[in-house]
Formats: sequence, structure tokens, C-alpha cells
Amino acid sequence: MIRFLLRVHINFIEIKPKMNEIMFLIEEAFEGGYTAKAIGEGIFIEGNTLEEIKRNIAEAVECHFEEDRKPKLILLNHAN
Repeated sequence: MIRFLLRVHINFIEIKPKMNEIMFLIEEAFEGGYTAKAIGEGIFIEGNTLEEIKRNIAEAVECHFEEDRKPKLILLNHAN
């Protein structure tokens, strides 16, 4: 089971995730909706709503990592 933790930041402060975590920076897209970028991994996600972003992130993490390397916790940093 993958858990999500949503953090909202006014200003982004560099935070490095632990080995069993992956962190995404979520930003509002200029054209509408949201984008999410994984810190330290080559994963980029788009979605119209925050719920869609969360579903897309979970799916991307499932596809990107092998079972023994899959993060147990997904951290979401929403930059305003």
C-alpha cells in the first residue's frame, strides 16, 4: 500500500527524501491544471485536478520502480 503525505509550501525549501520515500513538487500549470515533478527521479506528471495528479503519481511510481525499490511513502509538496 502506498501512502501519500501532502505538504503545502509558500516557498520551496530543498528537502531530500529518504530511500523509502519519493517526493513530488506539485505546481499549478500556466495553461490550467497541475504538474508534478519527482525530486531525484525522471518522473513528470500532469493532471487537471489534485485528485487526478495523486492517481497519476501512484500509477507512475508503480510503473517506474521495480518491486524491491518501490517507495513506501510518496511526499507531495504543493508550491503556491
